[in-house]
Amino acid sequence: QNNTDSPIFMYFALYQVLEYYFPIYSTVEVKTRIQNLMKDPRFNINKDEDVVRLLNIMNTNSAKAVGDEQEQLGNVLRHIVTGEEIINFIVERDYLKNYYTEKTSNKLSEKALRLTDKLGIVSDVSSRIYDIRCRIVHNKASETHKKILPITKEADYLRFEIELLKFISQKAIISNS
Repeated sequence: QNNTDSPIFMYFALYQVLEYYFPIYSTVEVKTRIQNLMKDPRFNINKDEDVVRLLNIMNTNSAKAVGDEQEQLGNVLRHIVTGEEIINFIVERDYLKNYYTEKTSNKLSEKALRLTDKLGIVSDVSSRIYDIRCRIVHNKASETHKKILPITKEADYLRFEIELLKFISQKAIISNS
């Protein structure tokens, strides 16, 4: 938070807050199915059939449970914030609303935020966060046209994205406190 002269660092640091929660939310579905099976009064640990059912839940879902980084980010967001909360956060701040409705926001990510779609905006925000994160972290040195470099106009636009990411990161911390 104190590193205001480095928006790239701030963005990445806030992203890492969300990344911290990837393991927690990547297995939520599997955990819930296992818990439900074990709570079932008909479940018997001494019955081979029931143990096999338990193993099947673990085996068929373990590969899907983790997913790639973008899926894990979306999973975290779906558990910690609602579309309505995101929309309200943005529209209550005229400068954010203007930024996300103008073409300026396209300079960092082509993923537009649908400020009237309470269901789709969580996915939009997830994609946008991940797109920007990749432009900061993953690009090769030879691909400078896609990188977000320090002391550029694109780095300046990050201040809007940082504000939204900070809000979402705080929601993650609150949800897990």
